[in-house]
Amino acid sequence: MFLSAVLLLTGSVHGYLFLRVSSMHGMPSEATCALGGVLALLWMTTVAGFVLERLLPPALARPLAWVGHTWQGTSFILLCCLLLTEPFRFLPEVLAASGVALNLSASAPSDLNGWLSLVAVTAGVVLAGVALFDAIRGPRVVHVTVPIPNLPPEWHGLRIAQISDVHVGNTVRNRYVRRLSKSIRNLQPDLLAITGDLVDGPVYRLSEQLAPLLEWKPPLGIAFAPGNHEYYAGAEEWLEFLQSHGVQVLRNGHVQHERGGAALVVAGVDDFAAPRFGGPGPDLAAALKGAPAEAPVILLAHQPPAIGAARDAGVALQLSGHTHGGQIVPFNLLVRLDQPHVAGLFRHGGTWLYVSRGTGWWGPPMRLGAPAELTLLECVSA
Repeated sequence: MFLSAVLLLTGSVHGYLFLRVSSMHGMPSEATCALGGVLALLWMTTVAGFVLERLLPPALARPLAWVGHTWQGTSFILLCCLLLTEPFRFLPEVLAASGVALNLSASAPSDLNGWLSLVAVTAGVVLAGVALFDAIRGPRVVHVTVPIPNLPPEWHGLRIAQISDVHVGNTVRNRYVRRLSKSIRNLQPDLLAITGDLVDGPVYRLSEQLAPLLEWKPPLGIAFAPGNHEYYAGAEEWLEFLQSHGVQVLRNGHVQHERGGAALVVAGVDDFAAPRFGGPGPDLAAALKGAPAEAPVILLAHQPPAIGAARDAGVALQLSGHTHGGQIVPFNLLVRLDQPHVAGLFRHGGTWLYVSRGTGWWGPPMRLGAPAELTLLECVSA
């Protein structure tokens, strides 16, 4: 049923693209058949990449994923640009119906449609190129200061580097991870917090691609809370792999740090998707069991809606991701229907919530209006 829905949706999009693109001003009639063939091939490549990229050998999966996902993003941007021009296509008829006298030739409406299609397609291709470049160049460093009430003086100035939704897989590879690791090291954080969706594939295919991220550890180490994609990729194997490389895996657990006798708790909860795969799901009470009540808590939770339990438990700061900030505008508007907090810093009672736009990408290797980020949060006494 899911595959049928994907085929129907993507097929409808490609059908619409064919109708509009074939009407572009200056499009020769003999090019229409070629256009239909190219769009059909790209449609099949997109679907094949979506279904087969984790099953095929890497030598075949990677180029298929690059072509399929890049076209997936490009077709979405083209669709949005063309839809924006739809009201203008009927402008002559609307004006005529309103009694506005127009001295137009019989071909004027079709000429207008052709010009609108040309402008929309040109804008879509340019925006797709910008989005591709913005993703591949890597995340921007975002500095955030978080004033935390009753933060012990010993922990004033705590520096946390947060990465989220890297999605190491067929398109996010070792080179990207190596550049990211270098950027993190240059920031010299006290703690590296990874808030889920680190990988998109099994350990045996991606362990070498992820390795540069685990070569250096800040003073307080690397803390990790799983996201939904860890479960799609085989959560138990990945959590065991990360633990074996010295990562503090916080699946409903915590670690306690001390400076000058002052305690700080770094906790993490499981993802909401976990019960569908046999995981425990988020349990903040279990995560904080045994933690000193007076210690400020930094909570790693992949999905922002965990803020309700965090607020009730008096957590100082929750770090989340999952939304990608929408990744490609205007998709952020749809994300907001499911996630009220799409990106940025928010206050819930006495608890702060920071939602990362993500450090890599999922699906299309594109970022438009929602650049990837490597976040450096500085916690200060309020």
